[in-house]
Amino acid sequence: MKKLILTFAATCIALTLTGCNSTTPLTEDYLNTNRGSSAYHPIMKTEKGYYYNNAPTGSLALKYHDNETGDDIYLCAKPECTHDGNDFCAATNKGSYVLYMGMYESNIYIASLEFKEGMHFNLLKASPDGTELSEICTFLQTANTSESSMGLFRDTHAMSLHRGYAFIPYTLVDRMAGIATTGLAIIHLSDGSVQYMPEYEHEHTIKAQANYYTNVIPYGDYIYYTMSKTEFHRYNFKTGEDEILPFKESLTETYGDKFSKKIKDFNTYTIIDDKVWYFCGGTKQAQATLFIYDPDENTTTLVEGFGEKLLAETTTYDYNGEPYAVSTNYCVSPQPMYDGNYLYVVGQGFYASDLVGGNIVADADDYYDMVVHILTLEGERLGGFVFPRTTTCQVNVVDETFYMQTPEGTVYCSVADVIAGNIEWKELYKFD
Repeated sequence: MKKLILTFAATCIALTLTGCNSTTPLTEDYLNTNRGSSAYHPIMKTEKGYYYNNAPTGSLALKYHDNETGDDIYLCAKPECTHDGNDFCAATNKGSYVLYMGMYESNIYIASLEFKEGMHFNLLKASPDGTELSEICTFLQTANTSESSMGLFRDTHAMSLHRGYAFIPYTLVDRMAGIATTGLAIIHLSDGSVQYMPEYEHEHTIKAQANYYTNVIPYGDYIYYTMSKTEFHRYNFKTGEDEILPFKESLTETYGDKFSKKIKDFNTYTIIDDKVWYFCGGTKQAQATLFIYDPDENTTTLVEGFGEKLLAETTTYDYNGEPYAVSTNYCVSPQPMYDGNYLYVVGQGFYASDLVGGNIVADADDYYDMVVHILTLEGERLGGFVFPRTTTCQVNVVDETFYMQTPEGTVYCSVADVIAGNIEWKELYKFD
């Protein structure tokens, strides 16, 4: 069974921060560290404990939890340090706003924003023994000194770490002019050199931003991404070749125009054994349809009845992990994730009362929940759950354990317990 890390993974650290010689190196492929979401504070698990960022959204306060002792310590080996965000500390930094973070080959990487003579977007590296927090490079810099007129505007995307590179989609916003520029930075982790994909200027709205470099997934020597929601790209970061995959033509050739309207919002997919598994269906479509696209053979296969499995009765839990409602939730805009064993589907949950004539009638801005399903590749639903959705509520799956980040902290439950119906959410930590 492959190791599941649907966000990022980690190595080891001892309580004294001096006994970390026997680390287990991570695989270099993003395939085995596939993210679960753009979580602000991903759990980075080890055989002896885990790393995490114990701070509100945007702040940096790296900690390590030792499973044997039960202790939580700042990831800073400097005995005289007060861990208060000073420049000397290896675990905290008041001057940096955390955008994304993850772990790759024994180091923690942090994409951050720093305000100094304009805005600097930096890639930082924290050592797993707490001895150093260093800057790899500044991959973006603006001369604008007004925090309100220029900023990063990409809350729904994440940094990917793969084969020695960091792939970071970004959007710079000029709020005074009402325009934004979206691009993708590719950073070599060994020397900090940066190459850039073409940038696109567009209207400053979330809807406009979603047209560029959406759902960037590295696989092999490629990165896959979507443009304008229906244009699917495969870019070879070794040769620089960027091809548009004709998946729409393949779908129409096989199934005619039956699904042509649903395909307008193609932006949720995962890569399994060199094939693209994707759902099609608009955000107001109650039942999604699953397809498998082979980019090398240019063939498309419909997975019959899969969408019906996402209409199951599920239990909703509050931020403390306590159950308070059982109902049928319709999984809208489903995002598939795979770990070599299970297919995890995360989507927006709407109740049956929102369904009229097969379509969701709730407004796009209405409150909705996060619904999570566990399925086999053959389409058997094994279990699932629902959580209230907020901007800081994110799900991660690490080594077959669900970690649910809430506004208060993080709770967890094993995948096996969810499948068995023995869901009991336990507190991992609360934010300081």
